[in-house]
Amino acid sequence: MDVGMQQAVKKHFNICDKLPTPNIYWFHCDGMLSFDVMEDYFGDSQQHFADELKSMGFSINRNAGFEANHSTMYAVPALMSPHYYDAVLADMINNGEAAAEEDLFIVRQYNELFMAFEQKGYMTLLLGTKGRAFPVSVGHCYDYAPPIERLYPLRWFRKLKGKQSNIANKYLLLAPRKYQNMYKCLEDAIKREADAPKFCLLKYNMAHTVFDRLADGQTNPGNHEDILSYPQHHTYSTKLLLVYVRYILNNDAESVIVLQSDHGLHGLSEQHIMERLNIPKEQARDLWNSTMSAIRVPQTYADGTEAHTANPLNISRWLVNKFVGDNYPYIQDGEAT
Repeated sequence: MDVGMQQAVKKHFNICDKLPTPNIYWFHCDGMLSFDVMEDYFGDSQQHFADELKSMGFSINRNAGFEANHSTMYAVPALMSPHYYDAVLADMINNGEAAAEEDLFIVRQYNELFMAFEQKGYMTLLLGTKGRAFPVSVGHCYDYAPPIERLYPLRWFRKLKGKQSNIANKYLLLAPRKYQNMYKCLEDAIKREADAPKFCLLKYNMAHTVFDRLADGQTNPGNHEDILSYPQHHTYSTKLLLVYVRYILNNDAESVIVLQSDHGLHGLSEQHIMERLNIPKEQARDLWNSTMSAIRVPQTYADGTEAHTANPLNISRWLVNKFVGDNYPYIQDGEAT
């Protein structure tokens, strides 16, 4: 890492051993829109999803969103490396300047959120294939891509078929194989013996293009790259997401859980969005930058400071300040995001 990047990325953290150490699960919900945008542009309030999350103790930011060039490569540092965001990235984004691809890769590799919790003594786990978005070094990586079929053979999933009365298993059985693998990896991660608390990042890309699912999980016979196919695909993605969340809460009830997307529908052109939704150009950015955002903080750890997490760019700041030590300022209302 060159000198400039060394100064831009925070690598050493204030540690307070007296702070609590709950297990933390962060779902990176790639390409999932916010509640308000779903309602405003598609007439779908996602009420069932919201009710389910609230019954589990989640706080929801219905109109969440932030500007990070509607790109995972920018959004991950914006969400998870606050020092770099404040020192470098925020001004570049606001001024319309492009960051060097190599610099963004290095920042994602030296992910401040992971480093902070590792220095606190957490075991860090990644559920998903290491790649350009998360090249970070972690304590353990569960690669749930299809080759893992050798590790988790079909007979494991056939056991679920005898439990189809359980609607959660129905949605899981209809999922692409990698998301079935992801469920098994989550089981293993939760049951994994450790002498340390766990910080677990789960790459959840189901809502991302292509939009190939109907709301019940069946294959969509229509155009998988049409924005009008997104609402049903989104609905199925939320149903499958709840399967994982319920499993965590059934086995780790006092955990903190973050559901945060990195961008909206960035795979669709501005022209396509305008034409299919019959909206002006300035509104297309809503569909690009909108993000689903919710966090569950058990009452054990709630002290009012969690209100800062209403801004997605404060979630990492709050997690570190609350459970590692005082390290980051918060972005206040009215500041550029």
